[in-house]
Amino acid sequence: MLTAVVSWSLAVYNGHMFSLFGKREKISLVFDVGATSVGCGVVSTVPLKPPEVIYSTRTYFDQLGSVDPKQLFNSMTESLKVINTKVAKEGIAEAKIKRNVSSVSGAQFFISSPWSLSRTKILTVRKNEPVKITKGFIDQLLANEMKSFVSSIGGSDAEGNSALEVLGQKVIDIKLNGYSVDKPYGKLASTIEISLFLSVIPKEVITKIEEITHKVFRRGDMHASAFPLAAFSVIRDAHPELDDFMFIDISGPLTDISAIRSGSMVENVTFPKGRDSMVRIIAETMSVDVDTAFSFMKMYADGHLDTGKQKQFEEALVKARDDWHLSFNSVLTDMATRIVIPNKIFVISGNDLAAFLMRMLKTEKRTLTDGSQIPFDVSFLNHDKMRSLVNFTKDAETDSFIAIAAAFVGRMHIE
Repeated sequence: MLTAVVSWSLAVYNGHMFSLFGKREKISLVFDVGATSVGCGVVSTVPLKPPEVIYSTRTYFDQLGSVDPKQLFNSMTESLKVINTKVAKEGIAEAKIKRNVSSVSGAQFFISSPWSLSRTKILTVRKNEPVKITKGFIDQLLANEMKSFVSSIGGSDAEGNSALEVLGQKVIDIKLNGYSVDKPYGKLASTIEISLFLSVIPKEVITKIEEITHKVFRRGDMHASAFPLAAFSVIRDAHPELDDFMFIDISGPLTDISAIRSGSMVENVTFPKGRDSMVRIIAETMSVDVDTAFSFMKMYADGHLDTGKQKQFEEALVKARDDWHLSFNSVLTDMATRIVIPNKIFVISGNDLAAFLMRMLKTEKRTLTDGSQIPFDVSFLNHDKMRSLVNFTKDAETDSFIAIAAAFVGRMHIE
C-alpha cells in the first residue's frame, strides 16, 4: 500500500513539475489586417520566454488611385486569401523544420482602421455616499458605454440587428477617489474614474476574415483584437519608464493617433490623411503616376534620388507635408483642450517608408502653454525597440506590425 501511494504521489509530482517546466510549445498565427496590406506571422510561444516569429510575410493591396470602400474590401479579402495560401505552404513548412510542428493551435487577427472603429473614454461616476465596487458594477458600466458607442455609429442588418460586432472592450485604468488601483473589487469609493477602450468591427468584415482563414486552417480557435490596444500594451511593456507618449500609424490612407497620459490611453483619433494622400499630392505636383511618386519617396529617404529630381521632389514634398500637417495640427489643437500633449512619439509604419516618415515627423513641433515650440521626440517602433518582448528567427523577415501582434499574443500566453 505504501509503495502504491508513494508511486502515485511521485507520478503526480512529476506530472505537475513537467506541466510547470516542460516545453509546452504552441504554434499560432497572428494576422495584421491593415488599410493597405495584410501580414501574417507564424509564432512560437513557450511559457516564461518571449514569443518567437519563425516566419512572416506581407501582401500589399495599395489602392492609391481609389478610395472606394467596396473595392478596398475586395482587395483586402483577396490579399488575405493569398496570405493564407502562402502561410499554409511556406510558413507551416518552416514550423515543421524549425520546431517539428505541422499544425497551429489558433489564429489571432489584429484589426486596424478603416476596418474597425475605436474610442477611448474616461467615465466618471460620483456618488453622495461611498459604494462598494464589484465586478458586476464595473461590467454594467462597461456594457452601457459599449451600447451607447454602438448606437452612436448606427447600422443594422436586414433583420434590424446591429451590423457591428464588439472587437474589444478593455478597462485600462480605474481610479477610486483619485487614486489608481489594481484591485478595485471590494473597496469603497464615492468617486470612480474608469479609463475605457472600446472597439467595434462590421460583422461582414470579421465574418469574411474568419471564413477565409478557416477554409485553409480548419483547426484551432480564432480571435480578433483591435490593433491600437495591442500597440498600447506592447509599448507600455517595452517602455515601463514612460507614462506619457503617443503612437502614430501612418501606413495607409488614414493616420491613427493614440495618446497616453499617466499610463492610460486617453485619446484615439483618426483623420483621413496619410501616406496615400502624400503620394497622390507628390504624383500630381511632379506630373508622374503614383507608383513613380512612391518610388521617389523611398529613394529620397534613402538618399538615392538623383540630383536632377531632388529639387522638384522637395517642392512637391513641401505641399504633401503641409497638407498632412494641417490635419495633424488640427487634431493636436483639439486634443490639447482635453490633455497635455505628450512629447514622445512612436511611429508605426511599414518598413518601406519608415525612413521617409521619420524624416518628415522630426520637423514637427509641439506648442507649449507659453506659445513657444519644441521638437517632438520621435522614434520608429521597430523590432529593435521590442527585443525584450519578441524575437524573430534569423531568416524570418522582421515586421513592426507582426512584432507587436506576436508580443501581445505572448503577453496573453503568460497571463
